[in-house]
Amino acid sequence: MLSLSSNVEKVQELLNSHKNKITLNSHKNKMTEKNDALKVMVMALKEETVVMMKALSTRTKELEGVFALCRAAVGNGVTIAALNCKVDVLKPKEFAETRSTCDEDNIL
Repeated sequence: MLSLSSNVEKVQELLNSHKNKITLNSHKNKMTEKNDALKVMVMALKEETVVMMKALSTRTKELEGVFALCRAAVGNGVTIAALNCKVDVLKPKEFAETRSTCDEDNIL
């Protein structure tokens, strides 16, 4: 009887260790899947960052050109800019009829 109970205990220990291995393997598989998904996300973010940096570099060069033009315009003086400025001035309407001073007193 002693040997039978010890055999049962050994079998139970083996089953428990096998369950633990299965649980560890399933956790390992889940973690591997999550790790792979994170790697894909990081690669996508790196590509997006490279594209954004190129766009920002291009825009910076454009703005440097505009800044150089502004600096040149200020260096030449504001008078040149003032000469190029056109302002529309409203013109008064011509009178269609004449009025007498008596009509003007009746307004109030």
